Amino acid sequence: MNNLIKRTLSVLFAVIPIVLLAVTGTVSAQNVPLTVENIAWWDPDYPTVTWSGAIRVDGDGQKAVDYIARLLPDAKPADKSYKWNISDSFILLGSRLLSVDGRDMRGVSVNRVNEMLSQPGNHTLRLSHATDGDYEAVINTELPMWMQAYGFHPLTCTWEKKTQTPPENIVIRMDKDVKWRNFKTYDLLILSDDVLADKELLEKIGDQMGSLGLRRNTENPDILITITKDANKSVEYTYVPETTEHVQTGSNTYAMYGYKGHYLGNFSVNKYQTVTSGGYTHKSATTTVYLEVSMLEASRIGEKVLPMVYQMKYNFNRNSDENVDKLYSSAVEWVQHPLFAAMPRLRSTSCTRFLYKGIPLINFGIVVDADGVVRGLDSSSDVVKKSGIRTGDRIVRIKCTRRDSMRHYRGKEVYSGSITVQRDGTEQNLSFAGCHRTNSYSITFNGIYNVVK
Repeated sequence: MNNLIKRTLSVLFAVIPIVLLAVTGTVSAQNVPLTVENIAWWDPDYPTVTWSGAIRVDGDGQKAVDYIARLLPDAKPADKSYKWNISDSFILLGSRLLSVDGRDMRGVSVNRVNEMLSQPGNHTLRLSHATDGDYEAVINTELPMWMQAYGFHPLTCTWEKKTQTPPENIVIRMDKDVKWRNFKTYDLLILSDDVLADKELLEKIGDQMGSLGLRRNTENPDILITITKDANKSVEYTYVPETTEHVQTGSNTYAMYGYKGHYLGNFSVNKYQTVTSGGYTHKSATTTVYLEVSMLEASRIGEKVLPMVYQMKYNFNRNSDENVDKLYSSAVEWVQHPLFAAMPRLRSTSCTRFLYKGIPLINFGIVVDADGVVRGLDSSSDVVKKSGIRTGDRIVRIKCTRRDSMRHYRGKEVYSGSITVQRDGTEQNLSFAGCHRTNSYSITFNGIYNVVK
């Protein structure tokens, strides 16, 4: 696994006439397995950890993982797992990244951090969390073959950010001038007469505050959380009396003839029907709900200006009969710790280096590692049989053309070309023609968050 990233770009593909492209994302602040960002309102001095955890496969990726593992003569447990963990220890969200391999990270840019983490080998991180204090974690760069077979390395992939946007009837504001990272504890403040209902909602909010390590402290909290709510529901029943009406529903036209069969003209006869309506009770309802969740900095209570650091306002108005308690409960799910709420889910489908029009090499029965060395082969593959490629060959380039089948069946296209490999110190061109794909496996990678223990 040495030179894992350094040599990722070494496997190039010739552009004759159609290319098997090497697709590699660029290192940016949104990469994983460890995403750090410079967030001034959280910590202006050190990068902040905003993603950590595990990477798993989605879609039909499990079939792909199983297939790759079957082709590896030396498959390890990690090669058969559908999930890869960045580290055996937790890296807590919201932590300050103090150092990487002993180098101080104060004032270091996110791009520079990613460059350091992308170097081959394990990296020792020293971090600091508001509630757990200083701790160390080691990032493991030993990637399983199901990642390498798709040319995948977390730090060289482009990740799609999935965020949730609050609905229009919810407005969230926060004060970024306060030192959010220093808040370690909270307590719940019940002000209304609806004690049990408010307690249930506040405890639900408190559970979500724990996502970044805040603990409840009833003696000396840093933050006080309180809610203000109001609801009005009106339901009216109106009896609609029964009425009967004789209405015309159409007419029939008939021809008239004389004694000797002479046509005399047409005449029409109207059709009528008795229609009964009403006789039921009409229900009309209106539900109006207002909810406000506030977080106050406890040490500043008593000042002339209310020390509000976070506020969520929820308004609901609909001409229907709604369950008010369910509306309240649903609304408070949007009350999250500000840092955690800003963290998106990550998903990537653009990590394949060995790619031909969306088809990775494993779909031709060839499993390569990050250095382009063949680690596994499917003996039933047309390309493998006709090219004579071997385990241990290092792929230098591939020329590949595709001829679509007459009926355009998916997976029935015919491929021809050549694979240039390094074998026994020399380059050899291995030709193949009239080949079909072995399978159509694909992998979608998803990031999974590690939250505070």
